[in-house]
Amino acid sequence: MKDLALDGEGPLHAQIRRAVAAAILSGRIPPGGRVPPEAELMRLFGASRMTVHRAISDLAAEGLVRRNRRAGTARQSGRRPAA
Repeated sequence: MKDLALDGEGPLHAQIRRAVAAAILSGRIPPGGRVPPEAELMRLFGASRMTVHRAISDLAAEGLVRRNRRAGTARQSGRRPAA
């Protein structure tokens, strides 16, 4: 998913969170669809693993994604959370 773009506003982890959230809310990542792995997001954004991990953890706390060890991170199925 190379079409993710940062907005330049605020900390890098927040920009990554917003970029992935935008892909989810726009439907580019369908319900149950896979979010790019942390390693891919690290390369795409030139960010450290901890920065990407924090962004994905924030999305999980908001209910946008579900994290599964070894299976990866996927968009939550069902209704869309409030934006």
